[in-house]
Amino acid sequence: MISKESLSLSLCRAHGPSCSQQGKRRGSSGLRGPISWWDGCGRTVCLLPGRDWGQHSRSQPAVPARRGGSGVHLGFWGLDPHPRSGPGEEDIGRRGGGRWVLGMRGLGNTWKRGVPAAGCTMVEVTVTPQSSLADRPVQIRVRGLSPSQLVTLRAWLKDEQGECFQSRAFFRADGAGEVDPGLHAALGGSYSGVWPMGLLWFLQPDTLFRRLVKRDVAGSPFRVRLEVFDGLSLAPDPKEQPLASCEAERWYVGPGVQRVPIREGRVRGALFLPPGPGPFPGVIDLFGGAGGLIEFRAGLLASRGFAVLALAFFAYDDLPRVLAQLDLEYFEEAVELLLQHPKVRGPGLGVVGVSKGAEVALAMAAFLPQVAATVWINGTAFLHGNPLVYKEVRIPPIPYYTERVLFTELGAMDNSAIFADPRDPAYRASAIPVEKIRGKVLFVVGEADRSFNSKLFAELALARMPPESGRILSYPGAGHLIEPPGSPLCSNSSIRGTPRPVAWGGEPQPHARAQEDSWQEILQFLELQLGSVAAMKL
Repeated sequence: MISKESLSLSLCRAHGPSCSQQGKRRGSSGLRGPISWWDGCGRTVCLLPGRDWGQHSRSQPAVPARRGGSGVHLGFWGLDPHPRSGPGEEDIGRRGGGRWVLGMRGLGNTWKRGVPAAGCTMVEVTVTPQSSLADRPVQIRVRGLSPSQLVTLRAWLKDEQGECFQSRAFFRADGAGEVDPGLHAALGGSYSGVWPMGLLWFLQPDTLFRRLVKRDVAGSPFRVRLEVFDGLSLAPDPKEQPLASCEAERWYVGPGVQRVPIREGRVRGALFLPPGPGPFPGVIDLFGGAGGLIEFRAGLLASRGFAVLALAFFAYDDLPRVLAQLDLEYFEEAVELLLQHPKVRGPGLGVVGVSKGAEVALAMAAFLPQVAATVWINGTAFLHGNPLVYKEVRIPPIPYYTERVLFTELGAMDNSAIFADPRDPAYRASAIPVEKIRGKVLFVVGEADRSFNSKLFAELALARMPPESGRILSYPGAGHLIEPPGSPLCSNSSIRGTPRPVAWGGEPQPHARAQEDSWQEILQFLELQLGSVAAMKL
């Protein structure tokens, strides 16, 4: 009988699992246990228990081999169903005993267990480096394929809620049997063309309106599974086995970055500190109208050498559940708290904000002299929906005209029309007094933003600011949620406080380019305005 060790045998992965069958070896009375065998592949099988072998030479079929020093070799046939024996060979299936290992003709005693025969190569996919920061590029490579073999590369991960995000792209191997998405164009799938990071940048949720956001930033990475399938794999099939697979870790904090929960005075958030004594340039990180505390960008900025306070301002802990007004004294308290930290270098700091957070960031730059650098991502230059209060100052808001909302073909809300024209003289009092800004402002604009006309707001603000105090980075095809590279485009998602999902806009490929370019610009801008940093490598 075949031993338990040999009950699970791996087939040649170059030709797909569909050729695999379970059963007795025909023409033999000795093999009564199940054995994986090749039937109709057109090539010779080269197998060992528990090992996955790649393509192989078909120059000679496998036959019953003689007993060797490393165990018993079991002969096997490709297209030839009839046993053949050469000198010194015997059908060991009738002998029993020993270890059962599939062998090939002519290997004799030289074939060591767990070592492939000459001429056999293993299909493998690798990600280099295997562990990296989520905003850093990696190299994906597949080896061991047949020249010009058509394959599908699939990437997938599950977020902390168990939602699956995946992408797939179709490639033909080059003459050496390799695929490198950084050199070879994807023929189709989730994207086409040469995109070294396309499998990660074009991940999409299995369920509509889900957004990929890392919540447990410091505790664990996203674990991305990379798989290679033979031929064209158009949809997931649990029965389909990959030729090869590997796993990559994508972290949002580098080695040694410390996360410190903040609950001091009224301030709520999380402080991310780079390793070392410091002092480090300080940054406050703000998100938008969904509220809560979002930390992934703060973790990446800290990994680049900044001390970053991810700041919540509503719908978190004991903060107000809804945003009734922008109390600028709360943000001033956060600025003072950050600058008082012994590892934070003053006298100025930076603020990064997106959406409603960008509106807040611009107001902080106008009223708080400690703000030396502001990154404004797809925001406004006027108060909308909520008034701003600061000491004796009160800026009234422009109301939202929610009756103008449009529903997209997917049922999401397109809010671009609910904003009144800010150039109307009736709304002059709602403008943020950007002419008072002392520091520098970098405006990052997605021209395909379907939340509001970000480019118009950036241009109106810049026109009223002191000369040389700001500049605009404008990206055609980019949507509202411009994030660090590695964050796939989220064009629609559900958010807290809205009755329907929201349309953010954007086209996958130009949005990916915008994220890659703007992230480098943001890092350079902050370092230029706040001083040098010592970024870590991962």
